[in-house]
Amino acid sequence: MPSTDKVSKGGLAGGIVLSLAVALLWAIALSMLTDLSGSDAMGNGLARAFAAIALFVLWSLLVILMLVAGISGAPCRRSACSRH
Repeated sequence: MPSTDKVSKGGLAGGIVLSLAVALLWAIALSMLTDLSGSDAMGNGLARAFAAIALFVLWSLLVILMLVAGISGAPCRRSACSRH
């Protein structure tokens, strides 16, 4: 039996935008993490600092995405965790 709860359009759009931002930032952070030792000591330190900042922002966006999904999303009634 499908759920009759409606998901708000703002929450859906926000979730899509945040998902795209997370995917883009993940690709950027991944490219930063692959080249942490290709320079001198100062350059390596800056690369690690920027990678740490990118990972912090990435996890922050993931938390915001989880909150948006939890607040505006309709839960599935037939999930494995639900009690009948």
